[in-house]
Amino acid sequence: MKTVTLYRPIGEKELALIAESGFKAFPPRLEWQPIFYPVLNEAYACEIASKWNTNDEFGNYLGFVTKFDVLEETFLKYKVENVGGKHHNELWVPAEDLEHFNQAIVNRIKIIKVFVGPQFKRFTDELLIDELRYESSIYETRVNCFLETKSRRIVSFSSFDNNDEFREEENDEEEEYKLDFEILRNQAGLIDSVDDAVTFIIEKCLTANKIKEIKDETPLNPIEKSIRYHFGLNMFLRNLFSRMKNERLKKSINSYETFSNNYGEFGEGVITNALWRRLHNCELQNSSNRNQVEKIKAQIDSLYDDFFKQKGLVRGKITFEQYDDIENELRTYYESNNISDLNERVKLLSYGFSEGEIQEYLSVSDDDDNSFWENHFRKAAILAKVQDYEKETYTRLRDDYIETVSVVDKLIELNNLNNEN
Repeated sequence: MKTVTLYRPIGEKELALIAESGFKAFPPRLEWQPIFYPVLNEAYACEIASKWNTNDEFGNYLGFVTKFDVLEETFLKYKVENVGGKHHNELWVPAEDLEHFNQAIVNRIKIIKVFVGPQFKRFTDELLIDELRYESSIYETRVNCFLETKSRRIVSFSSFDNNDEFREEENDEEEEYKLDFEILRNQAGLIDSVDDAVTFIIEKCLTANKIKEIKDETPLNPIEKSIRYHFGLNMFLRNLFSRMKNERLKKSINSYETFSNNYGEFGEGVITNALWRRLHNCELQNSSNRNQVEKIKAQIDSLYDDFFKQKGLVRGKITFEQYDDIENELRTYYESNNISDLNERVKLLSYGFSEGEIQEYLSVSDDDDNSFWENHFRKAAILAKVQDYEKETYTRLRDDYIETVSVVDKLIELNNLNNEN
């Protein structure tokens, strides 16, 4: 299916009507508008939105740029007209053909830019921001699912209309575990170690489908998104092991090295991480990076020991009052010795990342507010191990989200300023 990407500058009222259609269609033309004319490039659309729509009272002095794909065979039915400069190219669609043209739009109409005129005061449609926020969440879900799965799952747009895929996932929840829960909990009460807990979960608890689902996860999940397990697998484990009341299991959890960001309420996050590592063959004791990990850990410990020794204190044996006295100095020491980077290096090595991947990850800045989303996804793509042949699809999904969320962020900021005034 071949498509052509088009753009259309619009005002707030037209955007509200597009939102009513579920971001699937442009509204009918008015009596005095014989032509519907999307444009062929983003630069021209931005020019109109910023210079014309922002001065248009009917559009509430707001200029939005929409982006959408239309079937090539439909596109070719209409004339492209140049109306000025080299890039001022428009597709002229007769108003009476607009309904047919809308049916040729593939997927959704995206809102990728917003411009604000000096005469704008406040939104006339109070629900518009919420509708755009929901739209951005659709694109967020799509890029996240792609990054979180080795199979590079892409959630279809139709699933957000009828929830079919999500309903299937809900039904799958009922089939995640093999036996009656009370039987499993009685057996789990005899388990004394994290390793035995993981073996028990794999052999006695999880269905083949659930194991397949976990095996399909990329390292992005346990490294950056482990909190997502809180109401799923972690809740099951909290109840399965009776909130870790077994003292021997609790001791094993507290001494187990997983480099997990999510300990959980009772240590269940450690078991979840150990399970993930077992299913992905990246347990630290079997890792080729183990020696490097131990060396860097020793370096970190030495740095901390030196700091506390200089203060006449013993690490791990200080009071809250003593910590309050040295907190600022410790933070400065932490930053000046790049301990954060050392901790990140240890964590990534434990998941089997190469030196090149680690260097690339650490080179991405977290401090540039102007490039926040680009840097966020650059790091996420590294953790998800996106390959060169997958980058075109990934980039499209990423840009869809960044463009839409940037509009939402700007509108929220604008709305907050207006409310303050």
